[in-house]
Amino acid sequence: MDIGGDKDVRAELSAQVRAAGADGVARYSAAAGEGRLGVRMDAAVAPELGGITCYLYGGEAPHVGGVALAAPGPLLGGRQLSRADVWDVTVPGHKDAEAARGVARRLAIACRQAASVTVGIHVEGATQEDLAAIGRNVDACVDALLAELGVGDGR
Repeated sequence: MDIGGDKDVRAELSAQVRAAGADGVARYSAAAGEGRLGVRMDAAVAPELGGITCYLYGGEAPHVGGVALAAPGPLLGGRQLSRADVWDVTVPGHKDAEAARGVARRLAIACRQAASVTVGIHVEGATQEDLAAIGRNVDACVDALLAELGVGDGR
């Protein structure tokens, strides 16, 4: 079932995947920041299979704290109801799904594909400034992936 993906973007992503490997999956990594505020992202893009998956982790204790799944908004009567629909799950006591939600939404909008994002970034006693820096590092990783894929920024 096509969820309304843009065939031009899908074709562009598919051409990059074919150049990357015979299994139809291109793998990307990005990192931003240093030390306890550093973030790393590993992503797999399989446009022919209809999606992107990525894991964002870092801080002092990488883990799985939250997961989000986003898909381009559905069409109803030729009209797109939303730019992207997002669902998330959080491990009790964790806030990682907040980051997962934003990243999954951005990826789904920019790539016009389903996107699943798992996040686990833990910094003990993080200040508001630390959280802002981590957020900038997450954005920098996503920006690097989208630039590599040659698509818009999804905002």
